Amino acid sequence: NIEITEQKIALKALHESEEKYKRMTHAITDYIVSVKFDENGKIVETEHSPACKVITGYTSEEFSSNSYLWIQMVYDEDRNRVLEYIDNLHKGKKLKPIEHRIIRKDGEIRWIRNTTLPNYNEKGVLVSYQCLIQDITQQKTTEEAILERENFLSNIFFSIQDGISVLDTDFTILRVNKTIEKWYSYSMPLVGKKCYEAYQKRKEKCEICPTKEALETKQPACTIVPMRGSRKKVVGWFELYAFPLFDRKTGVIKGVIEYVRDITDRIKAEKLSEMQKKLGILLSASNTINEAMEHIFKSAFQTGEVDSGGFYFFEEKKGQFSLLYSKGVKENEIIKILEEAKLHNDIIKKKKPFYISYKPVKKGGNSIKRRCMKAVSYTHLRAHETSLHLVCRLL
Repeated sequence: NIEITEQKIALKALHESEEKYKRMTHAITDYIVSVKFDENGKIVETEHSPACKVITGYTSEEFSSNSYLWIQMVYDEDRNRVLEYIDNLHKGKKLKPIEHRIIRKDGEIRWIRNTTLPNYNEKGVLVSYQCLIQDITQQKTTEEAILERENFLSNIFFSIQDGISVLDTDFTILRVNKTIEKWYSYSMPLVGKKCYEAYQKRKEKCEICPTKEALETKQPACTIVPMRGSRKKVVGWFELYAFPLFDRKTGVIKGVIEYVRDITDRIKAEKLSEMQKKLGILLSASNTINEAMEHIFKSAFQTGEVDSGGFYFFEEKKGQFSLLYSKGVKENEIIKILEEAKLHNDIIKKKKPFYISYKPVKKGGNSIKRRCMKAVSYTHLRAHETSLHLVCRLL
């Protein structure tokens, strides 16, 4: 009875060992290939280990009976690359593992990694090589999925018309889209610079900064910031949203995504609307044309659309212009320009305003300013056209 019991225990242990071996065998998908060449470099023998069937679907016997089956099962688009790899082996070049696709016996496409160990004779001629074949289909599928996702996100990133800027916790720019590059082309390259240096031309962090707030509170933040040109001058306005960027595993903030919208037109429209309301009140309370025109010109200068100008009446009895209001231009200068250009009659007959623009003209290597006068309609004075039309009707 004792002997029978010991036999049963031994048989059970053997059975468990065999099952364990089978599981290990099934888990191993790598296999070895040995290839031998004759003195002319022609394949004379190939030997594939039994595990080849798991990856290729072909048995060792099938590979032995067809010395070229190994290259025939290579995917068409990869075949020339594999042949070039073998050719470089014959030339004695040191090569890294090659990755390519194969078509299994059942028609399924798989990716493999081929790590080759060549053997050369005393003359340096390749006489054989051994390959470790590994199935990397799952790895490739994962890589392709990740790459596809990254390309998809990258396309979205660069196709968004508003600005996007990715910063680290030290306010260093890590990535920007094309819109940001266009707005700040004078500061290129942007990546690697501090945001306050590249965008605001500052040496220190901005006092009011939504990015700083997002990093401190771990919550999205938003504010309106100035858009600065290459000479630090404010040329517009941005609405800047800052979203904290968290590490998925640790939950620690690793940066901020800035979403930037150009709201310059909106700000101008809001200011203009408010100014027109105030101007309407002032005009309704004006008792004289002189008073009304003074209000209009002050409003025009506040919009930033007009740098300098003046309003004149032509007194027919005296035959001269009389200045009512001006800024940035002297009365005698305007009168002199009018006399030089002989525009008196033209302006009086057409009853249109005129403007004087200065265009730089090169003369003798130096730039000089040249006056260029032209009659324009009231509608060209954009920011205050409504008010000017009103005064025209009053006149």
